Amino acid sequence: MKKGAINKFLKKLYLPSQYSNFIERDNPSIIKSNDLLMIIDMHSGYKTDFNEKDLKQTLEYQSSKIREATENDAEILFFYFGFTPFFKELISAVTTKQPITLRKPKMDGFDGTSLEKILQLKKPEIIHTMGCYAEACVAHTSISGKIKGYPIVIHRKGILPSTDYGMQNAIRKYKIHKIPLI
Repeated sequence: MKKGAINKFLKKLYLPSQYSNFIERDNPSIIKSNDLLMIIDMHSGYKTDFNEKDLKQTLEYQSSKIREATENDAEILFFYFGFTPFFKELISAVTTKQPITLRKPKMDGFDGTSLEKILQLKKPEIIHTMGCYAEACVAHTSISGKIKGYPIVIHRKGILPSTDYGMQNAIRKYKIHKIPLI
């Protein structure tokens, strides 16, 4: 994709201003039972893009949040795509209390189809996102009004800077800057 096309796409990513003051929790980064953890990430470029320190930090943080969501019986939308040798490593971090629900989101245009289906069945208190594709999916879905009114926490800790492709910067830039970035 050419730089101009990427910028054009990124300009579509925004969330409405009513998200600015939603958070009332003392610690919004903790994933509780009434929450949804949405983790969509691509680790396929690890051979060339990742340095060992960043990779370790990302795996540790994502594993810890998956474990936390599982232990607290939160809903999980979990999808890694591309070649990821770390899938088993992340799965092994999850306790046996509740298995991970694997739902493959439609990634074309980040339309958030799987997210919308989950929201029809369950009304989470907070949507937690991890990974640039999860952020883009949430931002795109919000434009159509499908998740209007849902508070969102974007977990930035442990996200590899080499895999951003400008998405996080765009999300901060286009009216999402008031959402808590953990």
